[in-house]
Amino acid sequence: YIGYFGGLTFNRDSIDVLINAFALISKNHPDMHLVLGGFCSEKDRMQIEKLIQDLKISLKVNLLKYLPRSEIVRYIIHSDILVMVRAKDLETQASFPSKLTEYLATSKPVVTVNVGEISDYLTDGVNSFLVEPGDRDKIVEKLEYVLDNYEIALQMAKESKNGQAEE
Repeated sequence: YIGYFGGLTFNRDSIDVLINAFALISKNHPDMHLVLGGFCSEKDRMQIEKLIQDLKISLKVNLLKYLPRSEIVRYIIHSDILVMVRAKDLETQASFPSKLTEYLATSKPVVTVNVGEISDYLTDGVNSFLVEPGDRDKIVEKLEYVLDNYEIALQMAKESKNGQAEE
């Protein structure tokens, strides 16, 4: 499964972009599922559930209820691919998502938005797959590549533990 673990909002976290991207790739990869874990308000949860229903992917998306950190870590470790999405705003431009370091430590392929200092440490196509915030089509492209070239993507993921971009 593809895993996302973090804030579950449309505005700050762009979770809707990921869900829409997943709906597109799930047609070509019917065995793939999306697991979403993290905090959200009841209003956000209802918005997410409605989008999932509207896209007719309810059987392929697992929106987790609140879980202790140890359970979330298990989901992260067992993901086949990890995705980090966020909006492009002042806060994301001035931060490095701590969840991304957890993703990289798994040695699983990571598709992440290129915000803040991320490109100082990661290089697209070398040790991760970088996309611009809000670019659903590029997320689809990167996920399709990973799914179609999983062994290559796993080898690249091992490079992500080094945490250095090529010069």
